[in-house]
Amino acid sequence: IAAGGTMSAIDAGYQTNAGPGAGSFFIGGSYGGRGDGSSAAPYSSITNPDELGSGANNSAGGGYIKLNITDTFTLNGVLSASSSYVGGGCSGGSGSGGTIHLTANTFAGSGSMSVNGGETCYSGGGGRIAYYYTNKTFSGPITAYGGNYNEPGAAGTIYEKATSWARGIVYVNN
Repeated sequence: IAAGGTMSAIDAGYQTNAGPGAGSFFIGGSYGGRGDGSSAAPYSSITNPDELGSGANNSAGGGYIKLNITDTFTLNGVLSASSSYVGGGCSGGSGSGGTIHLTANTFAGSGSMSVNGGETCYSGGGGRIAYYYTNKTFSGPITAYGGNYNEPGAAGTIYEKATSWARGIVYVNN
């Protein structure tokens, strides 16, 4: 993905007030992290995520992007499966982030990869990213933030695994 380019599944998940972690007016959507006010447990696998993000009344959840690259994947643009709503005031709940699942021989570039929750008075939780590679020179941000406007959603998960490692690393960071 070239600089200035985008591959997007923004708001391509479960639609408003729908999904396993559905939000509402007073609850943010949940997926990898809980939405604000939500009692819905995070769902799907940390190491092999394959679900859509859940929606709330202001926005849909993030969608699902799966890329299997046999050679080099260069990300200098934007790769996102976030929930898009960023609003002011207390206008209700936002959707959660979705999924990015990437496998590449070489992961290069300096763009950005995100599955962030939407931001409103009742923000959505972060989604899930899992990425696997043999070689990595990528230096851009990788985020699964919960929305953080008035009442933040919980962070989602990021799983990183090089083929030479016995185990991967899980990151949870808001």
